[in-house]
Amino acid sequence: LFEAYKKSALKQHDDFASFLKWGQTLLQDFNDIDGYLIPAKEILNYLSAIKELNHWSLQKDKTELIENYLELWSNLEGIYHSFTTELLDH
Repeated sequence: LFEAYKKSALKQHDDFASFLKWGQTLLQDFNDIDGYLIPAKEILNYLSAIKELNHWSLQKDKTELIENYLELWSNLEGIYHSFTTELLDH
């Protein structure tokens, strides 16, 4: 999963130690998507839109941390597909 994350189109990537803090949650979320046969594109895009709306309603200006957070959410579909493809290839 870390390799798929590092290959993503994000402007900034966490190092492995930082990724470990939240990567397990992401892995579990991807597992839930697969386990419940939820279409990944729809759910991840929907969640990304919700995160953007939540921010928009709370603050006008985005900090760098918020921008990075929202960018991660908008790239989760690509990370999911890259990770899934890598697993299926092995």
